[in-house]
Amino acid sequence: MAGISLILSFIVFVLIIYKPASKALAKALDNKSELLDHDISEAEDLRNSANNSLIRAKTRLVEAELLAEQIRSNAILSAKTVKDHAETKLESVKSKKRKSALIFIEYKKRKYALKLKDTLLDEAIRSIRSDITSSMATCNDHTSETINRLSSTIKRFTLH
Repeated sequence: MAGISLILSFIVFVLIIYKPASKALAKALDNKSELLDHDISEAEDLRNSANNSLIRAKTRLVEAELLAEQIRSNAILSAKTVKDHAETKLESVKSKKRKSALIFIEYKKRKYALKLKDTLLDEAIRSIRSDITSSMATCNDHTSETINRLSSTIKRFTLH
């Protein structure tokens, strides 16, 4: 009997405590549910914000890649233009240098031709002078001999 009274006392105790305890438990569960709903709502807001940030970042990445490609294309075009200009200028300089070299070579040819001509003329003049001197010497010897013969002939005629 003591066991039955203990069980009955426990049941009465549970019935007395059940109503206030169930209200407190329900209120605690409602509070927890509201807190979870608030946390879920906040998490969804954060996820939406993160997705929006991701979309903006991907958009900026695509824009940056397009800008980088445009810069790269412009750089290639500028480099080609600079290269073409440099090649044109190089050809111009090479052409001018070639012309200058040809003019210099022609100048040197003429200079050496004139020097050679002057040397040949000097040699020819020396040779002609030598020939004239030797011819004059021969003529002088011949003229002296002729004068001597004429002189002796004149003497013979005058003596006769």
